[in-house]
Amino acid sequence: MYQDYISRSVKRGIRYKRKKGEWCGKAPRGYRNIHDNYDHYKPKIVRDSEYFDRVKKGFLLMLLGQYTIPEIGKIVKLDASFLRRAFRNPFYAGLNRDVDNPKITYRGTWEPMITEDEFNRIQLLLAPKKKLNGKTS
Repeated sequence: MYQDYISRSVKRGIRYKRKKGEWCGKAPRGYRNIHDNYDHYKPKIVRDSEYFDRVKKGFLLMLLGQYTIPEIGKIVKLDASFLRRAFRNPFYAGLNRDVDNPKITYRGTWEPMITEDEFNRIQLLLAPKKKLNGKTS
């Protein structure tokens, strides 16, 4: 019972932070967490000068629809497996997923790398294609 209580308490805290637009945990590649000297428990998420522009260029190349993910990885010098995860991550569009229901998202307080419309277009590009005979590839 105690573990169940702790689990619910932690999820409640994460849900509260995400509804306020705050991020729980380490920021993904392209961003960094910085801590304020006065309030160490409220980290801010800012651009990472080393990766932000490269990841953003990867998103823009994906929106063109002319390159595969491994080709984009070679162009921007990032791993293709990272780019696959990043293209599916709504964090880069400035969105937070709900703890219980991942379909529910909240607006984050950090600077988004791409717009929600661009993120949705990328999701359509990444959707599995159907073959003519009705089987998926």
